This record gives sequence, C-alpha cells and structure tokens, in this order.
Amino acid sequence: MGMTMTQKILAAHAGLPSVKAGDLIEAKLDLVLGNDITTPVAVAAFDGAGLTKVFDPEKIAIVTSSAGAAVHDMIRILRRRYPIAKVILLPVRVQGVEAPPEIAGAIRYADKWKIGDVIITGRGGGSMEDLWAFNDERVARAIYNC
Repeated sequence: MGMTMTQKILAAHAGLPSVKAGDLIEAKLDLVLGNDITTPVAVAAFDGAGLTKVFDPEKIAIVTSSAGAAVHDMIRILRRRYPIAKVILLPVRVQGVEAPPEIAGAIRYADKWKIGDVIITGRGGGSMEDLWAFNDERVARAIYNC
C-alpha cells in the first residue's frame, strides 16, 4: 500500500522519500490536519524538540453521530485499513445549537481519559450551516488543547 496523504506531507517536510509507522523524523510543523479518513494511519505526535513520530494507533476514538452514514463509512474504512485497532465511538450531535458543546466535551473526555491514541471528529456532508458546529470556538479549543 502507498503512503497516505499525511505520510506524504510528513515526508516532504522532513525531506525524505517516504515515512512509515515508527519513524522518528524532524519536521517544521505545528499540526497536521487530514482531509480524509485515511489519515489516522499516519498520525503525527509533536514534541518540543520539533521531532515528529509517525505511529500506528492501537485505539481510535471517533466523535460523531451514531445515526449517520458517516460513522459507518469511518468504521468500515478503519476496519479495512486497521483491523487490529480498537475503534471507540463517542456519540454526539453534529448539528444544531447543542452540537458544539457536545463535540468539544467528547473531545476533552477522550483526551483526558486517553480513550484513543487518535481522535477523529467529523460528519458526513451537508450545507455550510449543517457543518457549522465544527467551526465553533469551543470545538477548535478542544482540538487545540489535546
């Protein structure tokens, strides 16, 4: 299997032809955000020295609605790419006024109790209004503080 988009970004910033899980690389990055479900296979954990460790997560926490098609797609793809990883769902509302505090709270909970090595949050498509809960400052701060 080829490299994921996140692995390609890390390799490019480190000046390497490729990276794989377990590699310790030096890259000038503060945060890597993926735009597809394949990114958990190459997650970057950053330390103060500017070193980045690429690792394969053993536990993956998903913060999303338990009712939508998105969670089924996430689980299906994670099972295919990471059959040995334990996937833990933290169900939340993903739209409406109740959504931002629920999403932020689930992210903080997952981080505090180390529910997953990786936390995925998201939802399926929709209008800008439907997706707006993820632009809320409380959600952004919860992600930043992980």
